[in-house]
Amino acid sequence: MGDTTAAPNTQWTTRRLLEWMQRAFESKGLDETRRSAEILLEHVLDCRRMDLYIAPDRPASPEELTTLRALVTRALAHEPVQYLIGEWSFFGLDLKVDRRALIPRPCTEIIPEEVIQHARRTGRLGKVTFGEIKPLGGETPAGEPNAEVASNQEASEPFEPPAQPTPADGSGILIADIGTGTGCIALALLRNIPGAKAFATDVSEDALALAAENAESLGLSNRFKPLLGNLLEPLLDYPGVAKAAESGRGALDYLVSNPPYIPDHEWNEPDQMGKNVKGHEPDLALRGGADGLEFVRPIIEQGPRLLKPGGLLLIEIASSCADTVFSLAKANALLHNPVILNDLEGKARTLRAERRR
Repeated sequence: MGDTTAAPNTQWTTRRLLEWMQRAFESKGLDETRRSAEILLEHVLDCRRMDLYIAPDRPASPEELTTLRALVTRALAHEPVQYLIGEWSFFGLDLKVDRRALIPRPCTEIIPEEVIQHARRTGRLGKVTFGEIKPLGGETPAGEPNAEVASNQEASEPFEPPAQPTPADGSGILIADIGTGTGCIALALLRNIPGAKAFATDVSEDALALAAENAESLGLSNRFKPLLGNLLEPLLDYPGVAKAAESGRGALDYLVSNPPYIPDHEWNEPDQMGKNVKGHEPDLALRGGADGLEFVRPIIEQGPRLLKPGGLLLIEIASSCADTVFSLAKANALLHNPVILNDLEGKARTLRAERRR
């Protein structure tokens, strides 16, 4: 960058900064170079995207240039812009994101959308617009039991479903989000189904703490139960869920997951994994073993017994594993009508199946 005290026609305006960042990002092979430049400048200037184009000749202050230089340097080293700004949007929610967990992606929004539509079709939820319902109960003050990672064995009265569900707001709906990461799926569902409650499991204590922080900032801690442990194990340690599974009737209405699913052969291909993923996002949240099914397979095999009859299973998967995943679901006697859903790019992305009635 040049001298910010130069003549007005050489000042670092919004327009010039966007052009400079885009060229710099293109030279390093970054993805979505224009959008990345916009995101960083929106963050530094504390403005909306449209403001960048409403006032393209606005000069940046020396302080803004210093902050932007530091962020651009990190972006040129392929650090994800989402981590640089510390937040990201998922299904209309503004979530805190950092290196503790995977960055939420648009393809994962299939899962909350499918759950919400299913809840409407089955009469458990009124016809509302996504994001318009406010959470019940308001914010849970910091320091309350549900605002932090709670013990898996801790009794929790709010997680006992009401005897008579209220169709209008999804009361009585119980969800489990396996490998919750930022908490994005569970929290998107709680925001849009205000009577629901959600368990959220993760093997990473750091990721679970981040999810709890997001739940608190969104005022959803009173309906969000973080459980530390591997995949389904924390649920089976939870007395009510374990008892229902043993009885054969199940406790959950929805079992959802975006587990690690990248197969080793894709991880090791130089062109498959971007530099902004490797070395920045946690491997623990990405790698799914030799065939990509190390964590997907046990959820398909063991998860259905935790679902109520008619309950829904949704798992994000690698498109290269779609045929095998479909066969696994088809072979499970407790599952009915498995299908593989495509993402917005037309790639096979999500397994959807029902617990047989």
